[in-house]
Amino acid sequence: MPDHRARFTMSLLSLLQAHQAHQAHQAQQAHQAHQNSGGGIDSYQLALAVALARDGIVGGGALDTVEGPPRKQTQFQRLENLDPRFAIAILAGELMEDFRVTGSQTDPAEQVQVTVRSVDGDPQVLFQLQAPSDALLRDQLALIAGYADLRLERLPEIIAQAQDIVPFFAPLLPFLGAPQTRRVVSLLAVTDAVTSSIVQRVKLLIGCRRPLLFSDRLQPLIDTPTHGSYPSGHATQAFSMATILAALNRSQPGGEVVPAADNQLFRMAARIAANRTVAGVHYPIDSAAGALLGITVANTLLQRMGALSGVDEHSMVRAIGFDAGMWPDAASGDDGDFYLDKLVNAMTGHRALTSYERVSVLPAPIAGQLWRAAIEDWGRRWG
Repeated sequence: MPDHRARFTMSLLSLLQAHQAHQAHQAQQAHQAHQNSGGGIDSYQLALAVALARDGIVGGGALDTVEGPPRKQTQFQRLENLDPRFAIAILAGELMEDFRVTGSQTDPAEQVQVTVRSVDGDPQVLFQLQAPSDALLRDQLALIAGYADLRLERLPEIIAQAQDIVPFFAPLLPFLGAPQTRRVVSLLAVTDAVTSSIVQRVKLLIGCRRPLLFSDRLQPLIDTPTHGSYPSGHATQAFSMATILAALNRSQPGGEVVPAADNQLFRMAARIAANRTVAGVHYPIDSAAGALLGITVANTLLQRMGALSGVDEHSMVRAIGFDAGMWPDAASGDDGDFYLDKLVNAMTGHRALTSYERVSVLPAPIAGQLWRAAIEDWGRRWG
């Protein structure tokens, strides 16, 4: 079965391609679909017919040529004419240039750093993760078993979110995904491409074991992915998108986005993350790490795109460390579960989090133009 991330990325690209396609091209696609279903000639027959038609009208002699105008389009204008797959690859490549994911020299499976090149050209720690021990993972199995009581209630969400999470954000922001906001869809696709690449590198280094390996009584509701459990990719993806959309939707530019317990975007992101624990494929600690990683990476992307403003420290991205072993606190009765209120409070101070020097990063000019275009699109949603 294809990985859910591949299916999700393709669904985003399909939506974007539908928005970017010219009406004539859309008609051609519809006609091609009709042919493929047996209602018309196949592609070989069509190509043969076109070749015969050319032979009938071109004749011999020298080719007629035309002289094109000077190339005056900007990179972004050319980008918007590309197949969405290539456009997203270019944008993600630009944004990924300054990121690096490395494991500790002593034990790469215990500690991983995500660094980013700062304005002075040197790599700076953006996010550092300490891996959970197997003992902590076994302790969290009871939480997963408790969440299993919600499986029948959450089943429709779990199945749908295994394919795509954007439809769960769309009802919160009117016209998200409509033709007039196609650049916003591009922005989400780029965000997903970058965050997915980073979180998968982290997963590969840590290699955290999935819950079903520790107990045959958990019996996950869906197929368990083959990649590592920590951090949760769904949590990283959902919280990065919530961060980008929160920045897009605010009334005026501001500093880094900070999650709020009453913000519907972040409430949805937390529910998406929790549903992976309900399904039996993730520990709550995975969601905590993924949420923090997603928020941090998304704020970094916002800064690189020129979306963060202000002269105070909040115009620079907060760099943090997360120690999974410190997330539960038996002395205070904290069992290590994950929920939004706890995340919001933790970001103001928690023993599992370490604050590093804030980071100011280099701009990404092409992605910055996408951000400005998305802002324009979003402003037109009122008609």
